[in-house]
Amino acid sequence: MSNTGIIIIIIECSIKKRGNMLFLNYKPVIVIGMHRSGTSLFTRILNDSGVFMGYDMGVNAEAKFFQQINISLLKKNKAKWNDPKYINNSTKIKMNYSDFAREYLGVFKSLYLGNNHIDFLKTYRKYYKLLVDYEWGWKDPRNTYTLDYWLNIFQEAKVINIVRNGVDVAISLFNRNEKNKNNQLYVKDFDNIINCFKLWEKYVVQSENYLEKKDLNIITIKFEDLLENKTKTLERTKNFLGKSFSNDIDYIDGSRTKRFNNNYQKYKELIKYAKTSLVLEKYGYAEIL
Repeated sequence: MSNTGIIIIIIECSIKKRGNMLFLNYKPVIVIGMHRSGTSLFTRILNDSGVFMGYDMGVNAEAKFFQQINISLLKKNKAKWNDPKYINNSTKIKMNYSDFAREYLGVFKSLYLGNNHIDFLKTYRKYYKLLVDYEWGWKDPRNTYTLDYWLNIFQEAKVINIVRNGVDVAISLFNRNEKNKNNQLYVKDFDNIINCFKLWEKYVVQSENYLEKKDLNIITIKFEDLLENKTKTLERTKNFLGKSFSNDIDYIDGSRTKRFNNNYQKYKELIKYAKTSLVLEKYGYAEIL
């Protein structure tokens, strides 16, 4: 039997012992929030501070294992990231635990596993202990719409909701779309920047639905607060998660809060529309336009 096969058997045996859901009693950190809202930056801060956010993360700090499940959940409901729908916990997607070990934990990628069964068992126990005893989680903006699916599995999860000025999000998304006209990230609807803003509104309104859940462990963090007052914002997060953050986080650029301010006149139609947004007003962003 191959080494990979042995690890998979170990994992599958563990699943059978614990029931259908290997992760039922685990408490991951799940990051939600609209695309271009600073979720990637915050996830890197978490990862650099000892919260394991996945071995195989893409350029946007999204654990590919969970991202692919989110994509499948949306697709099964005829939705996608730019045309999302709320996914309830009745939607079923089969969890592939060997993929979880390989893609999220990096069991087969990051370590030399040795040449005998004892080494394999020790390696698996190390990662199993990581999930039980240490902070771990993942980020994907799609979590904003699939969260109830995940909460059905991870009932004690801690959720971090990232919110950013919708005008800045719209401009950032619009600019990215302009750069991607020749690849699969291009979305024709986003040629109209107001549609970018409307998508931000949808994501923020959806995230607010979770804030009303009394039994949900959730905190909302404004991207601008993180940039302008790193110490205070990380202190709030520390209290929420019950852990300390690294003092070596020196890549937070406070000037990014004003990244698009000087260009607002260039987007007059967007500003005009945004000033009518109750969502923007609710978060205090309308007053800075």
